[in-house]
Amino acid sequence: MATTGNQRPAVAGKRSKKQRTVKIQDYVADKLNVTRRQVRQVDVTSNLITLFSIVLIFLLTVAIIDAWIMPLGTFGRWAGFLTLVIGSIAFLFLTVGRSITRKINPDYAAQMIEESQPGFKNSLLNYVSLSRKPQGTKASWTLSPGRLPPTSQRFQWKPWSIALRSSKSA
Repeated sequence: MATTGNQRPAVAGKRSKKQRTVKIQDYVADKLNVTRRQVRQVDVTSNLITLFSIVLIFLLTVAIIDAWIMPLGTFGRWAGFLTLVIGSIAFLFLTVGRSITRKINPDYAAQMIEESQPGFKNSLLNYVSLSRKPQGTKASWTLSPGRLPPTSQRFQWKPWSIALRSSKSA
């Protein structure tokens, strides 16, 4: 049972660089998910407060019209109630439903974290943006609306003889 001198015993406290990178990525992903959830909660809460304000204003308006301007009667009150219910349901579907179903952009969540932690400056947003780009590809730039690729990639190089032949035939 001889041991070779080349093998080193694993040190319990040390991790490889890959393990640390995975841990950092998991940590950042967890923090981004928490921030996304918080942004969604704030959106839903603000939409519900807006709905509550609209309902109160509507009820106050209908009460003032009924008491001081003209009596609405049974038909007018039912029409106001149905308008309130249908409008509230539509508002819930259009605003709260949209807030719940839409995905929060990770860049936006990273920006929210950076605003709460001034020491980060722009590093977290850069990390999140760059971690989603494909590594080792020749064309690492992304084509966004209104942005053209570099000029060298837009135009293909043609030998002069082919360029002259194609211009004479046209």
